[in-house]
Amino acid sequence: MNELIGQSLGPYQILEQLGQGGMATVFKAFHPAMDRYVAVKVLPRHMATDPQFRARFQREARTIAKLEHRYILPVHDTGEQDGIHYMVMRYTEGGTLSDLIAQGQLSVERVALLVAQVAEALGYAHRQGVVHRDIKPANILISREGDALLSDFGIARIVEGTMQLTGDGMLIGTPYYMAPEQVQGQPSDARTDIYALGVVLYEALAGKRPYEAETPLAVALMHVHNALPPPRQLRPDLPEALERVILRAMAKNPADRFQHADEMAAVLRSGNLASQPGTAALPVAATMLLPAEGTTIGQQAIPPIVAKPPKQRASWVLPVIIGALVLLVLGGLLVRARFGIADRPPRETPGGATTIAIEPTSEAPLAAGEAPAASEPQPTSELPAEAIGSGTLAFFSNTANHTSIALIDNQIWAATPGGLVRWTVNDNQIYTAADGLPFTAVRTLQAEPDGTLWLSGEKGVARLHPNGDQLGEITLYASEGELPISYVSTFLRLSDGPILAGGYLGSGLVRWDGSSWNAYGPALTTEALDGMDGEITTLTQDKDGVLYVGVTSGLLRITGDSVERYTEAQGIGELQINHVLADTENRVWVAAGDTGLLRLNTDANRWEHVDSLKESPILRIFQLSDGRLAAMSFDHIAESADGGATWRNIDADTNDFGYQPQAVLETPDGTIVIGSSEGLAGFSNGKWDLLRPENQLPDNSIGLLQFHDNQLYIVARYGDRFAVLDPSDATITLMEDEDGRGLAFSSDSMWYGNSAGLFRKQGDTVTQFSADEGLPDTEVYSLLATESTLWIGTRSGLTSLDLATGKLNNPVPEFAGAVIETLYAAPDGSIWAGSTDEGDAARPIILGRFADGAWQIWKRGETPFLANASGISAITADTNGAIWVAAWGAGLWQWDGSAWKQVPTKQGPQGAILGFALHDAHVWAVGQFDALYAWDGTNWKRVEIDGLPSQVNSILFGEGTIWFGTNEGLVRYR
Repeated sequence: MNELIGQSLGPYQILEQLGQGGMATVFKAFHPAMDRYVAVKVLPRHMATDPQFRARFQREARTIAKLEHRYILPVHDTGEQDGIHYMVMRYTEGGTLSDLIAQGQLSVERVALLVAQVAEALGYAHRQGVVHRDIKPANILISREGDALLSDFGIARIVEGTMQLTGDGMLIGTPYYMAPEQVQGQPSDARTDIYALGVVLYEALAGKRPYEAETPLAVALMHVHNALPPPRQLRPDLPEALERVILRAMAKNPADRFQHADEMAAVLRSGNLASQPGTAALPVAATMLLPAEGTTIGQQAIPPIVAKPPKQRASWVLPVIIGALVLLVLGGLLVRARFGIADRPPRETPGGATTIAIEPTSEAPLAAGEAPAASEPQPTSELPAEAIGSGTLAFFSNTANHTSIALIDNQIWAATPGGLVRWTVNDNQIYTAADGLPFTAVRTLQAEPDGTLWLSGEKGVARLHPNGDQLGEITLYASEGELPISYVSTFLRLSDGPILAGGYLGSGLVRWDGSSWNAYGPALTTEALDGMDGEITTLTQDKDGVLYVGVTSGLLRITGDSVERYTEAQGIGELQINHVLADTENRVWVAAGDTGLLRLNTDANRWEHVDSLKESPILRIFQLSDGRLAAMSFDHIAESADGGATWRNIDADTNDFGYQPQAVLETPDGTIVIGSSEGLAGFSNGKWDLLRPENQLPDNSIGLLQFHDNQLYIVARYGDRFAVLDPSDATITLMEDEDGRGLAFSSDSMWYGNSAGLFRKQGDTVTQFSADEGLPDTEVYSLLATESTLWIGTRSGLTSLDLATGKLNNPVPEFAGAVIETLYAAPDGSIWAGSTDEGDAARPIILGRFADGAWQIWKRGETPFLANASGISAITADTNGAIWVAAWGAGLWQWDGSAWKQVPTKQGPQGAILGFALHDAHVWAVGQFDALYAWDGTNWKRVEIDGLPSQVNSILFGEGTIWFGTNEGLVRYR
């Protein structure tokens, strides 16, 4: 028995050992002051004797303790006693994902949901500057409600600072889930976590880990060198699209993975995995031009409008959404452009009025405890048009990440996750689903000499012929329909004219023959290529017509009907190929990520490493119009004027061309433009300048929306930063210093809360309130302002502040220890407050109504729904004054002033309701697992708005406009 059992660490009484690993031992403990069980993680004494480790542990522990997210197991406390360092976390009895996997095959839907929840948690943590580094099923706990709770943040990160790979082969981390760069001792970032989560997804779906060997070191090396065994070989019923999610997440090269965990989460939650985005690739026809030193392009420089830079520059940070000036076009003219929501009315959505399918239940609210009767869907009818506005959409989305660019008639067109962007001499315009595109997120594009533009996206391939600011006629070749492959990741114009497209390796290549897409060349199946798998990342053709196909797991050479796979003996093997170039001398080059730059020795038919000076992963290789070569990495460019014999490096320190350059083009007059994950860069006055535009949101995942003084306040879903949008002209202001979850306004102040307490902003003066001033807890979760009172929901209770005196009142005793996430002011003047247990069964579940100076309280088990609920997710009132309460895991309920009745949701929103809105006698509800419903007093009506993202988190009505907070940004509908 462990010596700590029966002892105390600080105020925590150690009761029993729950588990032990190489980095820590976890105990169940009791905290008498809070009357709750906790989990205490104790670190080994030998690590605590290292002064550097101790200091790093304390610093990291403070950072980790501030993480507050529904799918992250919270850290309550940290401490040290008698040389023992420990962390205190929420205690949960739901087991781990590892336990679920051991119990048998999980459904695809269940796995996708759990991994999406973990990805959302990682996305939030990454934005706070925290990288997990030890993602595995054992670190994913399952809450009582069945949700994922990511645990054990920081341990691997802490250890990394003091321990390395030792002579006896000890690796820091868990080898079964370690990314190649982690194994090789290279710097790891958010994409390391994404790789590990891909392994978790593989294991949860296939029932076994992808790599097994006799020793941990052998397993770790397999992640570096071995191709990934296709998961569908182990589970044939696995959808191909979900397999692609695994392949992308587990790409050997970090550049080819999902770049942000939120992106992976969005794909898994989309419900449309058959069309998930792939790794975008640069059209080979677009070649880069790196100017000679001292070159000046253009006549004058116009100062760019630059938004505040992100708080932290790192590969995992969501790209800063931009609007700026850039140097571009033919004749050396300066291009003046702005990113952001265009200053133009949104176009009519194709098809006119929004389609609203109604699935009435014909069911009245049920009596308390009564089960809904089975009913068949009734014939659909139509929600009144005035309830949803005139039917036009506008998107406020992230357009910084330029994955591909092309030049047509003095205009630059860019593929971005936020839409198709057109740059002109005078302006910049963004095209989305609101403008007739079949998809908003554009994966890659290809321009033809006649001005035709090909786009690929989630629904297939679109063909258009832009004319000025008009997109012209748009034709969609849908995946699994007119397009014989499920998705397209890269295009190539062949020497004889046709367009070639490739995506998933097993789907082969397709060619546009002028009227339709058809299969091209020999089959590129995994069976034909000895288990080779992955997606096609790049295509190129040499002067002899030989086609080179770069894949996430190797390189192919196609000559006629013959397919050759380059082996390890030939210098390629299972390397991930980022880009291939056949230069004007018919030399073939490969950008092979961490392996660097390779060149084909045609005499020996072998690929040889080329020293491009700086040791860094190579993402792209290009040839300039004057014959020079240029290789691009995450943060530098190397150029060679002698065919690759010698190289000169240009670093981003003094040449800011953006992090992770992905696309480059050269205009006939020698102007250079680079598209990167941070925006668009031009070369001017002898240097590179990355232009970060203004007027965009800091994040695409939007939660709270609130109007104040005719301004729309926008809060990132998990409390990153606030932004303010002026609806009159769609200008956006980022509020750099006001981070938080809660937001409220009184007559002279803005109030916001975060993990550091409550903040009051009066003009330029900011006042902070913490637990020292009387808050029940430093972590503030929700705020609600009335004429005289500010109600404050914290992680450990509810209190209020007298707005006249600015003084905090005593906490409300009935809510002691409760996590208050939901506050609502009813039309009758009453105040409602609801708590959640955050997966901790010891946390009280309380719903309360404050009226006439007293609280009416319902606790767990005292209503028909709180017995099974894990908390309150949303509260509203209908036009009759009845209060609607949505409970996590317990459905939707209505209070008429005397009794609770259940509102049936069989034909309505599924899962928990994330938000309500009242408009035109309808109660609008945002469902956890589908988008939007409206209740007319009798029936639920599903609201389907063409182009609206499937994941909606919040809804707000205002003067003929509906605002949606979604996982793809802010959407305006009117």
